[in-house]
Amino acid sequence: MEELRYSPTLSNHLVRRGYDVTLLGYSKSHQDLDAGSLRREYALATSPSLGRFIDRLALPLHVSNLIRNLSSKDCSIVLSIMLHSSLLGYMLARRLRPKCHIVSFSGGDAAISSMTGIWLENMRMDYYLYSKLAITLNNPTSVFIATTKLMKRQMIKAGVKRGRIVVIPRFVEERFFRVDPTESVLEGNDIVYVGRFSEEKGIKILLKAFEIVARKLPDAKLRLIGEGPLLGFILRYVRDKGIQEKVEITGKVPYEAVHTYLTNSTLFVLPSLNEGLPNALIQAMAAGLPIVASKVGSIPEAVRNGIDGLLVKPGSPNELAESIARILKDRELALKLARNAKSSAERYRADYIIEKYTRLFEACSEVSNK
Repeated sequence: MEELRYSPTLSNHLVRRGYDVTLLGYSKSHQDLDAGSLRREYALATSPSLGRFIDRLALPLHVSNLIRNLSSKDCSIVLSIMLHSSLLGYMLARRLRPKCHIVSFSGGDAAISSMTGIWLENMRMDYYLYSKLAITLNNPTSVFIATTKLMKRQMIKAGVKRGRIVVIPRFVEERFFRVDPTESVLEGNDIVYVGRFSEEKGIKILLKAFEIVARKLPDAKLRLIGEGPLLGFILRYVRDKGIQEKVEITGKVPYEAVHTYLTNSTLFVLPSLNEGLPNALIQAMAAGLPIVASKVGSIPEAVRNGIDGLLVKPGSPNELAESIARILKDRELALKLARNAKSSAERYRADYIIEKYTRLFEACSEVSNK
């Protein structure tokens, strides 16, 4: 789930739990959040965006605008989604004096702040310094949320105090659990990838692996859902190899429609070279698809090799092709992996994750009252 989508969806769930929620942000970021299933149930206060760089320098102005636009200035919790919003949250917390300020990290936040992973190849030093400043200011009093155990270790390396970190995964929306791809898992040969078309996602490895699979299983199909800088490369590769009829490039699809593409898929593949725990992976598990993924990052925390899916060495098209072909040839294995994946994904249901947030909020209140 994109971060822009996570904030309003989380806010809606908290409203349904009885919380009084106001989502704060820049107007440019929230201009289309009321579309489709993201119909707003929370209050909304925004400050006009001046551009990413200027917004960082104009934080006091934004804080003043946001507080002026709040219907109520009584606030128990300030929750910053992603590190880049935590300085805004920090300043709001100082003005509103809530019981607790909570900062939720993304995978990129943790990797950049700890100077780890492929993120460093294209990392801007200003983002690194900005993230270190945010950690330094928030470290003494804030609570930090890591979405995986690996992220927690990265956050500790970045300087976040161990005792201030709570592990709470991102949740999967209910519509993914309602998907039933059983017929396709038993009879189809449709491989689906959902994600960014970029180097670190292993797209080039996937295309090479699919060539191998297609030679063994001529009716195999590959569906690529997403967008990114390697789109041109993908189009040229597919054309040069003469596999246009076997590869469907849908491009970016509306977030609300992603689950419909999983219904007619046989297995989900994620050949990343570097990864946290992508939402697309746990969404595919919730939908009941067998998984073939690289053994990198936090993926092994979600996918048990040989139980929920098959984990492969990153960067190996031969190993990736072998695992894909194994599932397509062994339908009993495919169905077992699919059922186990759906069962394992239960721990990412929204109700379960929101309950973790509720317990965290209660713990913050108890500590502040002492």
